[in-house]
Amino acid sequence: MKSKETLGQRRKVSDEAAFRSGFSERLKRAAENHEISDLAAKIDVAPATLYRWLNAKFDPSLPKLAELAEAMDVNLAWLVTGAGPMGRRQAVRHALLEGFDQLQFEDADGNGEKAPLAFYEPWLGKLLYGPAEESTIFGPIDMNAPLLIEIREDSMEPTFSPGDLLLVDRSFGTRPKELRRAQNDRRSPHDGVYAFRARSSQGGAEESSAHSMVRRVQYRLDGTMVIRCDNTKYPEEVYPPKTQNRPVPVGRVIWRGGRI
Repeated sequence: MKSKETLGQRRKVSDEAAFRSGFSERLKRAAENHEISDLAAKIDVAPATLYRWLNAKFDPSLPKLAELAEAMDVNLAWLVTGAGPMGRRQAVRHALLEGFDQLQFEDADGNGEKAPLAFYEPWLGKLLYGPAEESTIFGPIDMNAPLLIEIREDSMEPTFSPGDLLLVDRSFGTRPKELRRAQNDRRSPHDGVYAFRARSSQGGAEESSAHSMVRRVQYRLDGTMVIRCDNTKYPEEVYPPKTQNRPVPVGRVIWRGGRI
Protein backbone atom coordinates (compact mmCIF):
# COMPACT_ATOMS: atom_id res chain seq x y z
CA MET A 1 0.00 0.00 0.00
CA LYS A 2 2.85 2.35 0.84
CA SER A 3 4.50 1.85 -2.54
CA LYS A 4 1.24 2.72 -4.36
CA GLU A 5 0.75 5.86 -2.30
CA THR A 6 4.34 6.89 -2.91
CA LEU A 7 3.95 6.36 -6.66
CA GLY A 8 0.81 8.48 -6.69
CA GLN A 9 2.49 11.21 -4.70
CA ARG A 10 5.48 11.19 -7.06
CA ARG A 11 3.19 11.49 -10.07
CA LYS A 12 1.40 14.43 -8.46
CA VAL A 13 4.69 16.20 -7.73
CA SER A 14 5.82 15.56 -11.30
CA ASP A 15 2.59 16.99 -12.74
CA GLU A 16 2.87 20.06 -10.54
CA ALA A 17 6.47 20.59 -11.59
CA ALA A 18 5.53 20.32 -15.27
CA PHE A 19 2.66 22.77 -14.83
CA ARG A 20 4.88 25.23 -12.94
CA SER A 21 7.58 24.94 -15.59
CA GLY A 22 5.09 25.62 -18.39
CA PHE A 23 3.69 28.61 -16.54
CA SER A 24 7.16 30.08 -15.95
CA GLU A 25 8.02 29.73 -19.66
CA ARG A 26 4.84 31.59 -20.64
CA LEU A 27 5.51 34.21 -17.99
CA LYS A 28 9.04 34.76 -19.34
CA ARG A 29 7.66 35.14 -22.84
CA ALA A 30 5.00 37.61 -21.75
CA ALA A 31 7.49 39.61 -19.66
CA GLU A 32 10.11 39.94 -22.43
CA ASN A 33 9.14 43.54 -23.23
CA HIS A 34 8.79 44.62 -19.60
CA GLU A 35 11.32 45.74 -17.01
CA ILE A 36 11.11 43.34 -14.10
CA SER A 37 11.25 46.12 -11.52
CA ASP A 38 8.48 48.07 -13.27
CA LEU A 39 6.32 44.98 -13.68
CA ALA A 40 6.79 44.04 -10.00
CA ALA A 41 5.81 47.56 -8.97
CA LYS A 42 2.63 47.42 -11.07
CA ILE A 43 1.40 44.34 -9.21
CA ASP A 44 2.81 45.43 -5.83
CA VAL A 45 5.32 42.63 -5.24
CA ALA A 46 9.07 42.62 -4.70
CA PRO A 47 11.22 41.99 -7.80
CA ALA A 48 12.66 38.94 -5.99
CA THR A 49 9.15 37.45 -5.80
CA LEU A 50 8.64 37.95 -9.50
CA TYR A 51 12.00 36.29 -10.21
CA ARG A 52 10.89 33.26 -8.17
CA TRP A 53 7.78 32.97 -10.37
CA LEU A 54 9.88 33.34 -13.51
CA ASN A 55 12.22 30.59 -12.34
CA ALA A 56 9.39 28.20 -11.36
CA LYS A 57 10.28 28.36 -7.68
CA PHE A 58 6.87 29.50 -6.46
CA ASP A 59 3.39 30.12 -7.86
CA PRO A 60 1.53 33.46 -7.66
CA SER A 61 -1.84 33.67 -5.97
CA LEU A 62 -5.00 33.96 -8.07
CA PRO A 63 -5.34 37.74 -7.52
CA LYS A 64 -1.71 38.25 -8.52
CA LEU A 65 -2.20 36.08 -11.61
CA ALA A 66 -5.03 38.36 -12.72
CA GLU A 67 -2.93 41.47 -12.01
CA LEU A 68 0.01 39.97 -13.95
CA ALA A 69 -2.13 39.25 -17.00
CA GLU A 70 -3.55 42.77 -16.97
CA ALA A 71 -0.16 44.42 -16.44
CA MET A 72 1.36 42.51 -19.37
CA ASP A 73 -1.81 42.79 -21.51
CA VAL A 74 -2.04 39.04 -22.04
CA ASN A 75 -4.87 36.51 -21.93
CA LEU A 76 -5.20 35.11 -18.40
CA ALA A 77 -6.30 31.68 -19.66
CA TRP A 78 -3.23 31.49 -21.90
CA LEU A 79 -0.92 32.56 -19.09
CA VAL A 80 -2.24 29.89 -16.73
CA THR A 81 -2.89 26.98 -19.12
CA GLY A 82 -1.43 27.88 -22.50
CA ALA A 83 -4.88 27.63 -24.11
CA GLY A 84 -6.20 30.25 -26.52
CA PRO A 85 -4.48 33.30 -27.99
CA MET A 86 -1.73 35.05 -26.03
CA GLY A 87 -2.97 38.63 -26.42
CA ARG A 88 -5.85 39.88 -24.28
CA ARG A 89 -7.49 41.71 -27.19
CA GLN A 90 -7.28 38.62 -29.39
CA ALA A 91 -8.78 36.59 -26.54
CA VAL A 92 -11.81 38.88 -26.43
CA ARG A 93 -12.36 38.46 -30.18
CA HIS A 94 -11.81 34.72 -29.83
CA ALA A 95 -14.45 34.53 -27.08
CA LEU A 96 -16.93 36.44 -29.24
CA LEU A 97 -16.32 34.19 -32.24
CA GLU A 98 -16.80 31.03 -30.14
CA GLY A 99 -20.52 31.74 -30.31
CA PHE A 100 -20.48 31.57 -34.11
CA ASP A 101 -20.74 28.38 -36.09
CA GLN A 102 -18.73 27.87 -39.29
CA LEU A 103 -20.84 25.63 -41.53
CA GLN A 104 -19.96 23.20 -44.27
CA PHE A 105 -20.13 25.15 -47.51
CA GLU A 106 -20.48 24.36 -51.23
CA ASP A 107 -19.94 27.04 -53.86
CA ALA A 108 -21.85 27.29 -57.15
CA ASP A 109 -19.62 24.64 -58.74
CA GLY A 110 -20.07 22.21 -55.87
CA ASN A 111 -16.61 22.77 -54.43
CA GLY A 112 -16.17 22.66 -50.68
CA GLU A 113 -14.51 25.88 -49.56
CA LYS A 114 -14.34 28.00 -46.45
CA ALA A 115 -17.79 29.42 -45.73
CA PRO A 116 -18.13 33.15 -46.42
CA LEU A 117 -20.47 33.50 -43.43
CA ALA A 118 -20.54 32.34 -39.83
CA PHE A 119 -23.83 32.10 -37.95
CA TYR A 120 -24.41 33.00 -34.31
CA GLU A 121 -25.14 29.63 -32.72
CA PRO A 122 -28.11 30.63 -30.50
CA TRP A 123 -29.79 32.32 -33.48
CA LEU A 124 -29.01 29.38 -35.74
CA GLY A 125 -30.37 26.89 -33.21
CA LYS A 126 -33.61 28.84 -32.89
CA LEU A 127 -33.91 29.08 -36.68
CA LEU A 128 -33.41 25.33 -37.09
CA TYR A 129 -35.23 23.93 -34.09
CA GLY A 130 -37.38 26.76 -32.73
CA PRO A 131 -37.34 28.12 -29.15
CA ALA A 132 -35.68 25.92 -26.53
CA GLU A 133 -39.01 25.29 -24.81
CA GLU A 134 -40.63 24.09 -28.06
CA SER A 135 -40.16 20.44 -28.99
CA THR A 136 -39.11 19.30 -32.45
CA ILE A 137 -40.07 16.03 -34.10
CA PHE A 138 -37.20 14.59 -36.09
CA GLY A 139 -37.28 12.18 -39.00
CA PRO A 140 -35.02 9.18 -39.54
CA ILE A 141 -32.01 11.32 -40.51
CA ASP A 142 -32.12 13.45 -37.35
CA MET A 143 -29.71 16.20 -36.24
CA ASN A 144 -27.43 16.33 -39.32
CA ALA A 145 -25.48 19.59 -39.43
CA PRO A 146 -26.89 22.32 -41.71
CA LEU A 147 -25.27 23.05 -45.07
CA LEU A 148 -24.63 26.44 -46.68
CA ILE A 149 -24.80 26.38 -50.50
CA GLU A 150 -24.40 28.90 -53.29
CA ILE A 151 -27.06 28.87 -56.02
CA ARG A 152 -25.73 28.10 -59.48
CA GLU A 153 -28.78 28.25 -61.74
CA ASP A 154 -31.80 30.44 -62.49
CA SER A 155 -34.44 27.73 -62.01
CA MET A 156 -35.85 29.38 -58.85
CA GLU A 157 -35.97 32.97 -60.07
CA PRO A 158 -37.40 35.33 -58.95
CA THR A 159 -37.35 33.70 -55.49
CA PHE A 160 -33.63 32.89 -55.61
CA SER A 161 -30.99 34.19 -58.02
CA PRO A 162 -27.62 32.74 -59.08
CA GLY A 163 -25.04 33.63 -56.43
CA ASP A 164 -27.52 33.60 -53.53
CA LEU A 165 -26.51 31.75 -50.37
CA LEU A 166 -29.02 29.26 -48.95
CA LEU A 167 -29.00 27.55 -45.59
CA VAL A 168 -30.17 23.95 -45.84
CA ASP A 169 -31.57 22.14 -42.80
CA ARG A 170 -30.48 18.51 -43.16
CA SER A 171 -32.08 17.35 -39.90
CA PHE A 172 -35.58 17.19 -41.45
CA GLY A 173 -37.10 18.22 -38.13
CA THR A 174 -40.72 19.33 -37.91
CA ARG A 175 -42.12 21.44 -35.08
CA PRO A 176 -45.65 20.88 -33.73
CA LYS A 177 -46.64 24.42 -34.82
CA GLU A 178 -45.68 23.56 -38.40
CA LEU A 179 -47.74 20.39 -38.25
CA ARG A 180 -50.81 22.28 -37.02
CA ARG A 181 -50.34 25.00 -39.65
CA ALA A 182 -50.08 22.38 -42.39
CA GLN A 183 -53.23 20.65 -41.12
CA ASN A 184 -55.14 23.94 -41.15
CA ASP A 185 -53.91 24.65 -44.69
CA ARG A 186 -54.77 21.08 -45.73
CA ARG A 187 -51.32 20.37 -47.09
CA SER A 188 -48.40 18.12 -46.28
CA PRO A 189 -46.08 19.42 -43.54
CA HIS A 190 -43.21 18.32 -45.79
CA ASP A 191 -44.07 20.76 -48.58
CA GLY A 192 -41.39 23.41 -49.08
CA VAL A 193 -38.21 24.34 -50.91
CA TYR A 194 -35.53 21.67 -50.87
CA ALA A 195 -31.97 21.17 -52.06
CA PHE A 196 -31.21 18.13 -54.23
CA ARG A 197 -28.04 16.68 -55.70
CA ALA A 198 -28.00 17.28 -59.45
CA ARG A 199 -27.69 14.09 -61.46
CA SER A 200 -26.32 13.45 -64.93
CA SER A 201 -26.47 10.34 -67.06
CA GLN A 202 -23.17 9.22 -68.55
CA GLY A 203 -22.71 5.96 -70.43
CA GLY A 204 -26.09 4.68 -69.32
CA ALA A 205 -25.21 5.01 -65.64
CA GLU A 206 -26.59 7.73 -63.45
CA GLU A 207 -23.95 9.60 -61.49
CA SER A 208 -24.19 12.41 -58.97
CA SER A 209 -22.68 15.64 -60.21
CA ALA A 210 -20.89 17.94 -57.82
CA HIS A 211 -23.36 20.79 -57.34
CA SER A 212 -26.67 21.13 -55.55
CA MET A 213 -29.89 22.33 -57.13
CA VAL A 214 -32.98 23.79 -55.47
CA ARG A 215 -36.63 22.96 -56.19
CA ARG A 216 -40.07 23.52 -54.70
CA VAL A 217 -41.68 20.28 -53.54
CA GLN A 218 -45.36 19.50 -53.00
CA TYR A 219 -46.80 16.17 -51.85
CA ARG A 220 -50.27 15.09 -52.94
CA LEU A 221 -52.63 13.09 -50.76
CA ASP A 222 -51.75 9.85 -52.53
CA GLY A 223 -48.04 10.38 -51.81
CA THR A 224 -47.16 11.67 -55.28
CA MET A 225 -44.15 13.98 -55.21
CA VAL A 226 -44.41 17.06 -57.45
CA ILE A 227 -41.21 19.02 -58.05
CA ARG A 228 -41.48 22.51 -59.51
CA CYS A 229 -39.26 25.47 -60.34
CA ASP A 230 -40.37 29.03 -59.63
CA ASN A 231 -38.97 29.99 -63.04
CA THR A 232 -41.83 29.05 -65.41
CA LYS A 233 -39.52 28.11 -68.28
CA TYR A 234 -38.66 24.88 -66.44
CA PRO A 235 -41.21 22.01 -66.56
CA GLU A 236 -42.50 20.33 -63.40
CA GLU A 237 -41.61 16.74 -62.54
CA VAL A 238 -44.11 14.27 -61.09
CA TYR A 239 -43.11 11.12 -59.20
CA PRO A 240 -45.84 8.68 -58.09
CA PRO A 241 -45.22 6.83 -54.80
CA LYS A 242 -43.80 3.65 -56.35
CA THR A 243 -41.49 5.38 -58.83
CA GLN A 244 -37.99 3.91 -58.87
CA ASN A 245 -35.08 6.28 -58.19
CA ARG A 246 -37.43 8.93 -56.84
CA PRO A 247 -35.34 12.03 -55.94
CA VAL A 248 -34.28 12.26 -52.32
CA PRO A 249 -33.71 15.80 -50.98
CA VAL A 250 -30.55 16.79 -49.15
CA GLY A 251 -32.54 19.04 -46.84
CA ARG A 252 -35.04 21.88 -46.59
CA VAL A 253 -34.03 25.45 -47.44
CA ILE A 254 -34.78 27.69 -44.44
CA TRP A 255 -32.77 30.88 -45.02
CA ARG A 256 -31.55 33.00 -47.92
CA GLY A 257 -28.83 35.67 -48.20
CA GLY A 258 -27.91 37.55 -51.36
CA ARG A 259 -26.84 40.73 -53.03
CA ILE A 260 -29.35 43.58 -53.21
